[in-house]
Amino acid sequence: MAEWTVGRLAKRFGLSRSTLLYYDSIGLLRPRQRASGDYRAYGEAEAWRLERILLYRSLGLSLAEIKAALDAPETAVSRALAARLKALEREAAAVRAKQRLALSLLGGGPELPPAGLTDRASLTALLEAAGMDREEMLAMHREWERRSPDKHRRLLMLLGFAGEELEDVLRSSREEDLREGE
Repeated sequence: MAEWTVGRLAKRFGLSRSTLLYYDSIGLLRPRQRASGDYRAYGEAEAWRLERILLYRSLGLSLAEIKAALDAPETAVSRALAARLKALEREAAAVRAKQRLALSLLGGGPELPPAGLTDRASLTALLEAAGMDREEMLAMHREWERRSPDKHRRLLMLLGFAGEELEDVLRSSREEDLREGE
C-alpha cells in the first residue's frame, strides 16, 4: 500500500504543503494516520479523495460544497453537480448575451434588444405588471412557438435561457400544441 507524507502528497498533486494542512484543519482531507514524530501519513483512499476534491474545485464548487458532497451519500454528489451545471449554464448564457451585445455594437450581430427587456426577470416583471399570470405567460409562449419557433428560441436565448432549461421551455410550448392536435 502506498503511503505519502503531507509534502510528498502535495508534490504529487502540484499543491502546496500548506493547502493540505488547511484541508486537514477544516476536515476536508484527513490523514490516514499520524506517524512517528506527528507526521501525517496519507494512503490510497486519501489520494483518491484529494483527486475528487481537485476535480470538484475545477468545476467551481466551494470547499464547503465539496466537503458536504464527499461526506454524504452519492445522491448528494449528484445534486451538487447538477446544481453547479445549472449555474454554469446560466453563466454561459450571460456570456453569450454579452457576446451578442458586443457584436451588435460592432455592427456584426443581431439587432439590439429593446431597452429593459434584456433579461428574463425584467420581462417577467413587465408582464406581471400588465396583469398576466403564469398560465397566461405559458399560453403566450405556446403562441410564439406556434407562430415562429425560430424567433421564439432566439427570444428565449436573448433572455438568458440556455441548455436544458431552454429546451424544457420549448418542449412544454410544443406539448400543448401536440395535445390540441389529437
